[in-house]
Amino acid sequence: MIKVSKLGKLNKPVYDISVNKETPYFYANNILVHNTDSSYFSLDSALKNNKELSKLYESFDINKDSMVCLYDAVADEANASFDGFLQNNFNVNTEFAVIKAGREIVASKALFIKKKRYAALVYDKEGTRKDKGNKPGEVKAMGLDLKRSDTPKYVQQFLEHILELVLTNGTEKEVIEEVKKFKTEFRDKPAWEKGTPKKVNALTDYTARYNQSRNPDELMDLQARMVRVKTTKERDKIKKDIEKSRRITVPGHVMASIEYNKLRKMNNDQYSMPIQDGQKIIVCKLKENPMNVKSVAYPIDETNLPDWFKKLPFDDELMEETIVDKKVFNLLYVLGWDLSMADNSTTFGDFFSFDT
Repeated sequence: MIKVSKLGKLNKPVYDISVNKETPYFYANNILVHNTDSSYFSLDSALKNNKELSKLYESFDINKDSMVCLYDAVADEANASFDGFLQNNFNVNTEFAVIKAGREIVASKALFIKKKRYAALVYDKEGTRKDKGNKPGEVKAMGLDLKRSDTPKYVQQFLEHILELVLTNGTEKEVIEEVKKFKTEFRDKPAWEKGTPKKVNALTDYTARYNQSRNPDELMDLQARMVRVKTTKERDKIKKDIEKSRRITVPGHVMASIEYNKLRKMNNDQYSMPIQDGQKIIVCKLKENPMNVKSVAYPIDETNLPDWFKKLPFDDELMEETIVDKKVFNLLYVLGWDLSMADNSTTFGDFFSFDT
């Protein structure tokens, strides 16, 4: 133990308290608490393939209710083993040997894509049934695009739809037909509705630094002031300003916001709202153009976009690849399906081709 800090009273679940990766633990009410991940396993293959359990599997009535009872029993047995394990391996007194795990979910099917990226169709969550009425259950998704804030809501809903279809034994053909239908609907949308949601921070600072880097007179003025200042503090400040003006890397969505504000002024637009610090925006990709503007954003709260904006050369194909193709691929590539069948275009087919 490196350090113990007094946290005081916190009215929140222990899981929500952040800890360092190097020391992922702390003491809460004299109990050593460790922030851990869930462990997922299936008894189906064990019951089928383990020789000692094969007879049990033959007589075991497999249904949703019996599986919940079985997993609860496994959780109880695991918890019962912890006391002895702590005593034998760490010489922990029985009074303080307190480790307890909770059975979290029981799912009918799951899709594991890679570490920390998975989805499961949950029908029982900590004793509460989720398969009520006509619902097959509740989709639990971790680390997937359908939970990301940079995925539009309507795309999130579509990804959840095809994910649920996969988890309820939907076939490759059925899923690809759904992707085809969605892509047809997507292409019918106005170009500016195909952008990526973002939040832009430090826009004022980035704009000032960007404008400064484009203005050689300002750089010369800073260098001249450097010669005139008398204190080290002033000199260091000017030196930092010079370094900022020379080395400026603007994130793509911030640059798209700067371009929107520039175009708004160029078009003498006094009615549309400007993009400001901390604002939520939609970033749209553009085709090659004389101004060499790659992307342009607009405020998400701007309900009446100006005509000059709507006439911009939007790159619909590139936005479709970013918003639809890549996200479908990220979700389903692990299945090894021929996702290029969802579109006849060469670009889509090339994007979805991969070695198996």
